[in-house]
Amino acid sequence: MQNLKGESRPSEKFVYPQSNEDFKILYKRLKAYARQKLFHKYPVLEAENEDLFQEAALALFMELSQRRYQGTASIESYFGSIFLKMCNRAYQKWRPELTFDEVVHSELLGADKLQEDKRQALLEAIEELTDGEKLVITSHYFYGYDYEILALRTGLTEQAIKNRAYKARKKLLTLLTNHPAFKN
Repeated sequence: MQNLKGESRPSEKFVYPQSNEDFKILYKRLKAYARQKLFHKYPVLEAENEDLFQEAALALFMELSQRRYQGTASIESYFGSIFLKMCNRAYQKWRPELTFDEVVHSELLGADKLQEDKRQALLEAIEELTDGEKLVITSHYFYGYDYEILALRTGLTEQAIKNRAYKARKKLLTLLTNHPAFKN
């Protein structure tokens, strides 16, 4: 385990911060750790790194004040897990509004209403998928087969079919959002 000053002493347990000075030392240590290990690993907007760090540090200090930290992992790795959760929440808030279901699925149900340029873009995007991804996407979205039925027919597990569908949707979303026909 490490004490507040970062010295490694395996026989000692983590020392909970008692004073403001202890919290400042821990804050500086976590800041250095975050800059070295976390900021480049979990990239979000650079301006948001500081906000996320402060939120994660506040959450950690709240847990320390409630004595939730058990000392089973280093304080840095424990902080890293909190920081990662903050990054994931932030990413979910910031990700693009455009989703596969909004762009493609709703239009696939009424594919005859697609404008010709959108239809052509969709067909081109589907052609860029692998054979397995094409099979899953067309069978599920065009013909309405359930994942369970597709699993039985292909001999794959239902989870493997869902994974293929997920990868295919992500690939289609990327291809279609970059296509001029789908830009508003």
